Amino acid sequence: MNKLILLIFFLSGLAQADEQPDNSTPKVSQPAAQPLDNADEKALAAVAMVMLSENKEFQKAFAKIQQQLPKTLALAKAYHNCLQGSDDKSEALDCQKTIAAKAKRMGIEDDDLDEYLADDLGDWTAEEKQVYLQELDEDVQYMEEALPCLQKAKNPAEIINCPGFAEAQ
Repeated sequence: MNKLILLIFFLSGLAQADEQPDNSTPKVSQPAAQPLDNADEKALAAVAMVMLSENKEFQKAFAKIQQQLPKTLALAKAYHNCLQGSDDKSEALDCQKTIAAKAKRMGIEDDDLDEYLADDLGDWTAEEKQVYLQELDEDVQYMEEALPCLQKAKNPAEIINCPGFAEAQ
């Protein structure tokens, strides 16, 4: 799925965090949705982004992401470097604790970073380490690509034109 759409859903979730779900409505089985092509995804994302851009809570969440992404990126890189030098699971777990403590001190709230810092690292074999570091590296690379455009955006609708968001990942 397009990372822009995922970002939209994340931000809309932040904007509606105080709302409680209505569990009184019975669930109706829906037919399976057909996959969207890239043009359909872009159009859907553009419409959703313009609609959500008018929501004040969404605007606050967007501003928060603009402010925190550089710090989150720095922490993700530090975590990667720490894990790169870890020789066993104990050292890798120390990396998680160290970066989690830094994130807390910095006031960083990022679901993806929190997920990484709560991951079960398995046995931390050389193969597991390599796969884990590759996944983390891909997320770091995505943040590096998205950051300049995200920081330049004056409102959430402008990120539609950002290369890291507008292309299916």
